[in-house]
Amino acid sequence: MLQGDLYKLFLSILKFRKAIENTEKSLLPLSFQKFPKGSSRETSWILAKYLQENGYGEFDFVFGSRGLHSHVWLQLDNLVVDITADEFEDQTSEKYGMVAVNKVERGYKIITGNFIGSGNAEMLEEKIKRINRSSHEELTELYKFILNHQRISSKGGGGLGLVDIARKSGNNLEYLFKEYDKNSTFFCLKILVKENS
Repeated sequence: MLQGDLYKLFLSILKFRKAIENTEKSLLPLSFQKFPKGSSRETSWILAKYLQENGYGEFDFVFGSRGLHSHVWLQLDNLVVDITADEFEDQTSEKYGMVAVNKVERGYKIITGNFIGSGNAEMLEEKIKRINRSSHEELTELYKFILNHQRISSKGGGGLGLVDIARKSGNNLEYLFKEYDKNSTFFCLKILVKENS
């Protein structure tokens, strides 16, 4: 699946989840009253139907358990979709993101996507362009500089992760920015990790 297709899929899934969250609880079936808690089976079934009707293919149901609790999510080839993972107590983030890992001939293609503040997109793009222009030696020096001179905050390490990914993969970072609304931009990053890296 291409980055643009993943973006459209992600937005469709987000729209589906937001529809459940924004619906008056008394109008929802009993199993959705405490969404996402206790609703993974029903949510996955309805989401699979919604995605199929919107042209994304037929997803398989994957059943698992965590302790005494069962959990259901969707899978299509190497793409896993789980919009109820936050039903578990240790999954409390209100941020949405995606990760797709695909086996390719030379290794693995990893695609990540998440929302960032629209005001940060230009600065992030400049960081990625600088990283992509740098040689392996320059990346190593940049990594050391950031590690020694930047404070690592709850938001990250001043680009340290991106530099480290490029340094270890030996490949340029492919990226895509799509404006979501006036405050948010969807950021998609694609990395090829060679099998013997």
